Amino acid sequence: MSSLPRSFLLIMFAVITCGGGGGIPYPPGVPLNKMNLQRVPLESLEAGGISKTLRFPGYEEWIALRKANCEKYGHTHAGIYHAGGIVFFEFKKRSYTLLDKGKTLYIHQGDTVIRKIRLPRYMIRAEVLPIVLGGKDYLVIYVDQQATSNTSTLLVLDENFDIQYQEHLLGALALGCGSSDRYGNYFLVEAGYGPDMKKSLQELNVKWLYYLK
Repeated sequence: MSSLPRSFLLIMFAVITCGGGGGIPYPPGVPLNKMNLQRVPLESLEAGGISKTLRFPGYEEWIALRKANCEKYGHTHAGIYHAGGIVFFEFKKRSYTLLDKGKTLYIHQGDTVIRKIRLPRYMIRAEVLPIVLGGKDYLVIYVDQQATSNTSTLLVLDENFDIQYQEHLLGALALGCGSSDRYGNYFLVEAGYGPDMKKSLQELNVKWLYYLK
């Protein structure tokens, strides 16, 4: 049998790898920590204290949400096509919009882009959580990425929207916050595989609590 033409192989490679990563998980790790943020297993938290938890929706729920967003807000914002994948939030009493294009995350104030953040994989959905840590205002953004790679990126921005902390984890499952005598104000993330996945994969799930000393 003759070998496949080079042009065909190049096309197949492009198809497999398009969309940012070709289903390959991005290596977990913390490439940036300017604020000396501390991380401990959530199990170390004493009973109570969690005041808010934002769970990421399942696939069907997310599709319904995107459809509802398109019907309410249209398909674009400031010329960027989002197909319903748009997040509205408030930070320091001002309104903002978050959406993505390709592997770039955009934060808008009105129609003006105030920050662009490059992601290792394209965004599927995101949760945004303002929080006060160490007496300063921060914005926690937890981005669930390309479904086939089961990857997420955690970002903590300061009041100027500069990145102070960045971490790459497995797929995003939940983002929350609370306060305790031991840690003061904190936020938490859950990452890994959803309940529809087999148990052996769910055993890789992690729950982390983040705080400032």
